[in-house]
Amino acid sequence: MTGIRVAVRSLDRLYREALATLLAGQEGMVVIGATGDLAEFSRLCRLCPPDVALIDLSCASSGLGELAEVLPLLEDVGIVLTYERLSEEAVATITRAGLTRLVPHSRGLTAVIVAVREGRGESRPRRPRPPGLTERDLEVVALMSAGYCVTEMAAALGISPATVQNHKRRIFTKMSVGSQAHAVSLAARCGILWSQRRTVADRSGLTPREIDILRSIARGHSVRQTAAALGIKSKTVEATQGPLFRKLSVHNRAEALAVAYDLGLVHDA
Repeated sequence: MTGIRVAVRSLDRLYREALATLLAGQEGMVVIGATGDLAEFSRLCRLCPPDVALIDLSCASSGLGELAEVLPLLEDVGIVLTYERLSEEAVATITRAGLTRLVPHSRGLTAVIVAVREGRGESRPRRPRPPGLTERDLEVVALMSAGYCVTEMAAALGISPATVQNHKRRIFTKMSVGSQAHAVSLAARCGILWSQRRTVADRSGLTPREIDILRSIARGHSVRQTAAALGIKSKTVEATQGPLFRKLSVHNRAEALAVAYDLGLVHDA
């Protein structure tokens, strides 16, 4: 991955996804993950060390306490804080800690982009640390999450099955997990899979029929309406949806639609 690597943390899921989507669309920025839970955010920063940590304090009942808890992980990372309201005492406490990139929600998302770009320059040189997930590791995790077997992953990535197995072993070690299911679960909780949606779609090779079904979903059609529009049986629609959902790493039509819009696979009907 090239560009400014950003990790996003906010307890507000809608705000978190809005931030992540906005930043991912900026030239020279890469969102490595987006999550709400503090422990998962800590794991995210360990597995995929960011250049900038974007942390929203607005919904944390003990926001400053949680911030103090995560700061040791971010000593070599630029930090940008967003908030709805902060007392003068809280602002003073934050600035005494050397954190100066404070962006109130009232300034809008453009101010967040500027702060993230400037925040990278404030990060100090990285200290030696255990290796995180590589770009290839992240591709393997994304394909695991989409239900690809080792042979299919090897074909999609242009490498041998033995090489895929080696990547999986290293991934399990880095993530401190013992199985593929556990690795995918942890990646999802850390928000890593959010950042890998495009990888899955790029590798997926959606068929024309799958694209037709996505477009029908975008029009608000039910399974029966999709079948009628495409001149096929409802069972055929349902049978096609299974592989489609696996390729997009989603579980239902609503989630498939959200990912499809996010990736530009469909447009407003």
